[in-house]
Amino acid sequence: MQKFAAFVVQYPRTILLITLISTLLIGGGLLKLEIRNNQDSELPAEDPIVETNNRLKAVFGEKDIVLIGIESDDIFRRSTLEKIALISEELKRVDGVVGDEITSLSTLNNIEGKEWGLEVGPLMRTIPRTDA
Repeated sequence: MQKFAAFVVQYPRTILLITLISTLLIGGGLLKLEIRNNQDSELPAEDPIVETNNRLKAVFGEKDIVLIGIESDDIFRRSTLEKIALISEELKRVDGVVGDEITSLSTLNNIEGKEWGLEVGPLMRTIPRTDA
């Protein structure tokens, strides 16, 4: 180790040149780097997920988000929260809907910072018994 340290101290320009050349040679591969952010290209065409996605694209176009709105005087009323939870649960049963990707007040996570780290749990464990 002392010989290496002595070499580095004695020939700093050589070390910098070797480092630069190595970086350029290794970094040259970055030009060929491809980013593919499409799960369909990684799965076989006959995979059920790909087939479902293709059917959805045929009906709705590309993978767009479907938004369902609820009109209410107060979103935090018990009756409104019950509707939201019911719709969210029913959507999970619809063929082609990815249940884990449904986002609503009844499916959101509550993330709290604790002394030991982050605690993640449902925002709404149960529907409140009274209006907010």
